[in-house]
Amino acid sequence: MEGQKGQTQGNENSTSLNDLFVDLFSPEFFDSVPPEQIAVVIYKLKLIESASEIVPPEWLAIKNVLQQRGFLE
Repeated sequence: MEGQKGQTQGNENSTSLNDLFVDLFSPEFFDSVPPEQIAVVIYKLKLIESASEIVPPEWLAIKNVLQQRGFLE
């Protein structure tokens, strides 16, 4: 049962982190960032995803924002 409780809390934290990152990284923010920097973040995200079994929630939140903003499919 404890594992389920921890899992639920992790999902809530991920949702909160996703919401925070979506607010923080607005479309205006991405307009001000050089495309090369966005490409570096995408490259590092792919490296992290391929190198580890568990992707840290921060990177999942970044991935979510990049998908919502149209930089990833």
